[in-house]
Amino acid sequence: MLHCGACKKFVSTTGSAACSSCAIRYHKACLGLSEKAVINKDWVCPGCTKSVQRGDNSHTPVRSLGVTPSATESSSQTGVSGDLSGNKEDRRDRELAEFMAEMREFRKEMTLLRESLSVRLDNVEQRLVAVERQRRQPS
Repeated sequence: MLHCGACKKFVSTTGSAACSSCAIRYHKACLGLSEKAVINKDWVCPGCTKSVQRGDNSHTPVRSLGVTPSATESSSQTGVSGDLSGNKEDRRDRELAEFMAEMREFRKEMTLLRESLSVRLDNVEQRLVAVERQRRQPS
């Protein structure tokens, strides 16, 4: 992935932290770390840390109210899985659109830079020719 999971800006593979669970990359600064901080290869991002189940909570008082877990889980899972796949597609489409817009902007910047460098090089060549002419003329 080319975008930071926090700020959504471009992130390079070097100098960033990659989640070992979902492979999303983050700027170290977005995580509140210094650029010199060493990231463990087993590091897990805040998003994956939130979604990690903390343990078996089947013995909580809420479960003992007579609601069968299988009925509620099966009905909620069917609706949620469709929403999640749609959300993933929407997210991927948004990321792709953002990436394409970023690439267009990058191309514009590169074109302007190339034109600017071309003009500057032409100016340097003209000055060099002028200096060479001056040196060839007898004083």
